[in-house]
Amino acid sequence: MSPSSLGEGGSAALSLRNLVKRYGKVTATDSVSLDVEAGEFVSLLGPSGSGKTTLLMLLAGFETADSGEIRLHGRDISRVPPNKRDIGMVFQRYALFPHMTVAQNVAFPLRMRGVAKAEQERRVKAALDMVELREHLDRVPAQLPGGQQQRVALARAIVFEPGILLMDEPLGALDKKLRKHMQVELTELQHRLKATVIYVTHDQEEALAMSSRVAIINEGRIEQLSTPRDLYDRPASPFVGDFIGDINLFDAKVEEMQSGACAVATPFGRLLGTPVGPAALAPGAAVRVGGRPERLSVDERPTGGVAPAHPATIRHTIFNGNNVAVHMTMADGQELWATVSPNDPEANLPRGATVHVSAAPQDVFVFPAGAA
Repeated sequence: MSPSSLGEGGSAALSLRNLVKRYGKVTATDSVSLDVEAGEFVSLLGPSGSGKTTLLMLLAGFETADSGEIRLHGRDISRVPPNKRDIGMVFQRYALFPHMTVAQNVAFPLRMRGVAKAEQERRVKAALDMVELREHLDRVPAQLPGGQQQRVALARAIVFEPGILLMDEPLGALDKKLRKHMQVELTELQHRLKATVIYVTHDQEEALAMSSRVAIINEGRIEQLSTPRDLYDRPASPFVGDFIGDINLFDAKVEEMQSGACAVATPFGRLLGTPVGPAALAPGAAVRVGGRPERLSVDERPTGGVAPAHPATIRHTIFNGNNVAVHMTMADGQELWATVSPNDPEANLPRGATVHVSAAPQDVFVFPAGAA
């Protein structure tokens, strides 16, 4: 098995164009377009019912789109049966045959394709070497722990050298510690194979840790497609900002524009922020304002910096090990969360203490009011 075989075929390994899938009156996939480069690890991330699994089923061929096109290495597979799509699939529950050995499970796709027995044995051993399970080839799945069963399922998916790998919550059945370990193993294997992977998950941390890019799915549409860092630092909408990590969101109105920055009026005072999106914001326009808890500055006394500081009252603090979450109430009753170091004096202030909250303009997102 060639390590590069899963990533060959040019730059755009997978192209989706205006995919639509409806179930009665519900539009599960709403004109989705997406290009995935060869060797990329792209995660589809969204809440339950957002359409991410439907999109994966369309790619696998288990569902057929009402309209639109799917191309794999330039070949239109929109109406091609699942077993002829050159796609490997790994499910959350692994779907291993309990009565077959590890080797028989991995060989199954090759048998279905009529591959000669000697070639089957060669490919099975090569696939099991890649997932470091060669010594277990005569065992049955029940004799293996969950992490190893997941690796058997992965070996079965790559043994026939597919053009792309689809993974549907493959780590969802594992405990937290093993899940973290398998994230590293999967990422390393994907790099070694130069595989093109589409990965469905509802776990934000998992998507950020493993992906080249992440597509945030909301109500059947891609809300934003970007690198994990860009999604976190520059969310395109309040929905993305709220779904990726923690964020404080509240309503405000534009006061004035100041050379790229935006001054907004909130019930608890004036803030300077950075507009999000191409639309120009005019004075008086309603906006949604967002700020990451760890980007807020919390001080016992006003620091006198460029950013306006506003008084707040501490409601309580929560020790999380490597940080302390500070829950505060502003003068108008607006609640905010900030994250500080356990060694900061503000981490040990009592309930009812007064602090001053500020944020640099680049850390305050100003979204148009109509943004989702």
